[in-house]
Amino acid sequence: MSVIAQTRSHALAVAMTALAVVSCSQLSPQPPSPPSVSVEMDRFEYEAGSKLKSAAWKVRAAFDNQSPSAWKLDQSLLVIETSSEGDLTASHYVFRERAGSKLTDEDFRDRYATSFGYEVETDGTAIVPFLALQELVGESSGGFGSFLGLFLATFSSPQVDPLPGGGYGQVAPRSILRFEENVIAPLGPRQRGPIIVVVPSMRRVGGEEPPHHVWFEFTAPEVRYGDRLSAGVQKVAPRTAAELIMEVRDETAPLWRRRLELNWLAEDFPAEAAPLLKEYAFAEGNPLRNTALMDLGVARVTDAAPMVIPLIDDANDKGRQVAAIRTLGRIQAVGAAPRVRALLASSDQSVRSAAMSSLGEMPDPESVPELLRAAQSRPPEARDAARAILAMNSDAATTQFVEALANPSIPVVTRRSLINAVDDGAPPAIVQRLLTLANDSSGDAQVRTAAVSAVGRAGGAAALEGLRALLVQGGELGASAVDALASRPDESWRAPVIDVARDPNHQLRSAAIEALGTNHVTSASEVLRAIVEEPGGHNKTDACNALDRMNQKPAACGG
Repeated sequence: MSVIAQTRSHALAVAMTALAVVSCSQLSPQPPSPPSVSVEMDRFEYEAGSKLKSAAWKVRAAFDNQSPSAWKLDQSLLVIETSSEGDLTASHYVFRERAGSKLTDEDFRDRYATSFGYEVETDGTAIVPFLALQELVGESSGGFGSFLGLFLATFSSPQVDPLPGGGYGQVAPRSILRFEENVIAPLGPRQRGPIIVVVPSMRRVGGEEPPHHVWFEFTAPEVRYGDRLSAGVQKVAPRTAAELIMEVRDETAPLWRRRLELNWLAEDFPAEAAPLLKEYAFAEGNPLRNTALMDLGVARVTDAAPMVIPLIDDANDKGRQVAAIRTLGRIQAVGAAPRVRALLASSDQSVRSAAMSSLGEMPDPESVPELLRAAQSRPPEARDAARAILAMNSDAATTQFVEALANPSIPVVTRRSLINAVDDGAPPAIVQRLLTLANDSSGDAQVRTAAVSAVGRAGGAAALEGLRALLVQGGELGASAVDALASRPDESWRAPVIDVARDPNHQLRSAAIEALGTNHVTSASEVLRAIVEEPGGHNKTDACNALDRMNQKPAACGG
């Protein structure tokens, strides 16, 4: 073959290869684009109660999904106000838990409070910088009593109904999801720099690619009540480990962004994150070291345990100490359990709480007796201790928990707290013990009532049959069974409640009608309407109130 022919043949082969590559790339399915996001926010004055007011934001977000895939949204909506001095964080809030979330108070503190350096308290619906609340109390406000009142009032933050799909919901294919969130902002008046809104992260349902992390930056040096911000610049976090690492290492970037991106790196790329997390977590003077220490647990970097263990005794840096304790639990460093158990006697509540959660995650059934002793010595913390025992998901731990529920040497108040910690999916042995307690006519009345509620939360076939049997008994116990049955969404649980809405027992009948309305059991509408219309007017007012809660109040109810 001539040189020219060989050259032509080679060129043709190269061209065909290139065409094949292009064709394959065009045929390979590309991940659908995530929903486009828009955010608008108004500054307003939130009435916190007790004549107390707070700066707040009303945040409206819209997710426009034009793809054929559904997208799941994370639970966190974060608003960060920054100061003008080097773009430091002046105010950081707020995580709002949605109904049905399994996240605990410790999770809130870990991901937001500890990482951002705030001491935080929560009632399960909001996180607010605790010390920031002092800004709302004037010099002549009456000292600690007023401060405590303010603290409690702030947590009356309006609850927003959950959206379908859990968290902030799921954006269906080719649809738009909108929601509105009220965010208390105690440090608002000090804000002088950009305002950052980190929207819920988006993950494609059924997809394996990393989630999309999006935030908006609003340039607003001065914000007054009534102002609306709608011209924020959208920013998208990198979606590869190398790019995230590069941004985290950028010391010219604001700390709030580096912290968030370090969190995302640990969550989405744990293996790639491990070297950087170990480097930062143990570097003196690194402003991200506590965040990195916490994220060692998020990324499950188990070989970091020997370096983390000594830090649990560092009482000079409370945030660092708590982060170390929680990380040992997440990496299941069972060998450190004895040292963590010793912290159950700490004088600091945040350390005790972290130790309880850590022991539950390890898991370490040998810690159950210590947790039960801690529950008895500090009754307000008994529920946290119980949650730690239940989280172990161990037969040995369950056996000890079941024995404690009926142990007469454990104070009634402690046993009630243990029972109140039982939640969905509790082991059958616990459900059976609870039913035994509920049916014990010689037992404490409050323990029996708590046991009925816990059976309802636990769910399962045995729980359903047990509650059906309790209905027959009537009285306070039967009314408690009504509430427990009606609170679950499954119609097989609610059907018995609908049946007793016409029960001859007045107390049971009234309890059933109220429970049907409170839980919006629309399948009971026909029965409730019949009660409204029947001659004699028995429970007519109750039925009208129940239908009103369902937005189905008939004309016969008046108004």
